[in-house]
Amino acid sequence: MKSAELDNLVKTGHLVEEPPLPGEIRNALERAENLLLDASRAVTPDGRFSLTYDSAYAFAQAALRRNGYRASARYMAFQCLIHTTNTSAEDWRVFNDAHKARNRIAYDGEPLDKFSLTNTGLVETLLQATDRLGKCLQELERDREQ
Repeated sequence: MKSAELDNLVKTGHLVEEPPLPGEIRNALERAENLLLDASRAVTPDGRFSLTYDSAYAFAQAALRRNGYRASARYMAFQCLIHTTNTSAEDWRVFNDAHKARNRIAYDGEPLDKFSLTNTGLVETLLQATDRLGKCLQELERDREQ
């Protein structure tokens, strides 16, 4: 799925055109699905958030790769979802909020509960959005194979 927006991101250096390797998309989707399954079974809010975020990122990266691009920075995989899938604006905001929270937790040492992630807020919303993203990518892959 080529688009002027993605091509512009190549020109600015945010994306690199690179065809996926054989089996790369299938492996990425399988990893993302396994992470999402693990997230649904996680005991702690930290574990649930981390696994769900990693699953969302793996799905977003797979979406970019299946379109022949690689991101120069992690956030770009999420930024491009609207152009690589049919992700809704609401789900995109969830992924964006989760990415910001992940960075503040990882780089600034902020506690998870600062982001209201422990009260079914962002964690559950992220889990649902990630599940929808995974289903969307599976459907796109099925359509491509037919």
